[in-house]
Amino acid sequence: MKTNPRISRFFIPLPAVVLMCGLALCLAQPVMPPMDNVSFLKDALQAAEAPSLTAEQESSIRALIEAFRESHRVPAQNPAVQDARAAYENAILNGDIEEATTQAQTIGNAEANEMTQRQIDAASLAISIINVLKTGSGQIEALSAKMGAGPFVRLMLNMAGGPRGFGPPRRGPGPRPPILEP
Repeated sequence: MKTNPRISRFFIPLPAVVLMCGLALCLAQPVMPPMDNVSFLKDALQAAEAPSLTAEQESSIRALIEAFRESHRVPAQNPAVQDARAAYENAILNGDIEEATTQAQTIGNAEANEMTQRQIDAASLAISIINVLKTGSGQIEALSAKMGAGPFVRLMLNMAGGPRGFGPPRRGPGPRPPILEP
């Protein structure tokens, strides 16, 4: 049986292309929807049998969370810290432990100041959300009674996001990768 060369040129690569497309679809990761921190609060209110959020409360809380996220989205690159990181690396390469210690302290202090400011801002966000909840009838009391004071405060603080905010975790003393928007 004789095959037409035009047909064989088309049908021989076709299974390979179909297989590659199928593999690409199988390996593709689904796009995760953005995290909705307000849903955790809604679930907690429902579990505590408290009145649900009003539309005004929900929009106020979402605006507070978005303002917090925007202010912590991309940390400012402090030139002094960048210089300290470069000097730290050079000190390590040169075997100078005193200089490496000095630069490590500079870097550590800057990171501690950044984290302290984030904790202050997270506390401010939690207080603002509690103030919004005070406009509801008995929401705070029901949540505190159901959850206890500690878990209630942690729920409010979790509205700010994870310990380093949104974006990929930062690792090590080296240069920081840019934080991508969620």
